[in-house]
Amino acid sequence: MPPILPSWAALAIGAAAVTLWYYERGAEPVFVVLPSLTTQSSTGASEEVVVPSLPVPTAEQRTEIVLNALFSPSRTPERYVPPEPEPEPEFEEYVEEEPIFEEPEPEPLPPPEPPLLRMLGYIRDDAGERALLNDPNDASERWFSLGDQIKGWTVTGMTASEVTLTQNGSTFIVKLYE
Repeated sequence: MPPILPSWAALAIGAAAVTLWYYERGAEPVFVVLPSLTTQSSTGASEEVVVPSLPVPTAEQRTEIVLNALFSPSRTPERYVPPEPEPEPEFEEYVEEEPIFEEPEPEPLPPPEPPLLRMLGYIRDDAGERALLNDPNDASERWFSLGDQIKGWTVTGMTASEVTLTQNGSTFIVKLYE
């Protein structure tokens, strides 16, 4: 096999690749027969090699190619410039506004019902002050000191003649023997 044959085969494969590239883009290649490219077969007969060539550009295309340099700005693709991020909104200091309407003040709760109690006695000794209170409904008697609870009321004060009870801001006084 002559040494020139493998190089012509490589040329033919390259030309076929170019032809395929043009077919994919819809262009019709031009086939040129070059008589100087001949090969000899194993029988000794000469064969011509058909090499596809690129389509010949029109006069307008040639002018455009010559006038526009390869690296001219008109031939370079536009660069992607990301959009500028939107500025973050500025937060204004919150100022509480006057309400358009005023909510009515809630009505105060009615004072709690005073307990039905009677003061029967008072004692002051080393343990402190104590008052003996009686509930007439169940006839029970018990000694109470300051801070003790009775029927939801708190003992907040006492003297020899009276005991002061409070609940939710209301005050009730139980007097001795009343």
